[in-house]
Amino acid sequence: MLRLLTLFLAATTFGNGAAVNDFNDHVDEAVGRHQPSVIRNKRSLHLEARIPYHEFQVASNGLFNRDLQVKLTVGAVTGLDDVTRRLRRCVRTTCLVDLRGLVVSYIAQTQGDDLVGTLKHIWVEVTVTSAEALFNMNDIRARQASLNSLVIGPISFSISYDNYLDLNSGRHNEFVDEVARYTGWELRKILRGSYLAALQETFADQ
Repeated sequence: MLRLLTLFLAATTFGNGAAVNDFNDHVDEAVGRHQPSVIRNKRSLHLEARIPYHEFQVASNGLFNRDLQVKLTVGAVTGLDDVTRRLRRCVRTTCLVDLRGLVVSYIAQTQGDDLVGTLKHIWVEVTVTSAEALFNMNDIRARQASLNSLVIGPISFSISYDNYLDLNSGRHNEFVDEVARYTGWELRKILRGSYLAALQETFADQ
């Protein structure tokens, strides 16, 4: 977050006030009205972007549990079509946008939260509570504006899961930490890949 703010504040004012306002309006029009339809036409992003399965283990930490084997499956990101919002005024052709509100869901197969090793299938839901990204475009006075780069800041999550999974506080923390780590890694890949391509297409069409 600090790096994003530093980059954002380091930029100098673009042109005059009218030009800055025009660019703010241009960004709002693009991400608010045009980006949703672009993303909804991308099968890799809508209705959901898929996340590969992931396996991990949470070690036993008591007499009444075993090593917990976890397999996250059916990972899906929803909300990419309508979550993007501009934050603050753009500086020159650099804008800070908010990606908060994305939801990632999984079906998790678990075994080992009890001594008998019961096999369970549970839901896991990850909500993005904080995520800001900085993008830069070429000079909008050019004949065709284009998006040059996207820098993604820290991502924070709120994680909940089916109470059928019975974890003590220590194992709960390890479980949600690994879910958050993996989700953040995969979400960044999507944002820097197919989402960025859709964002570039959105501005190229303006």
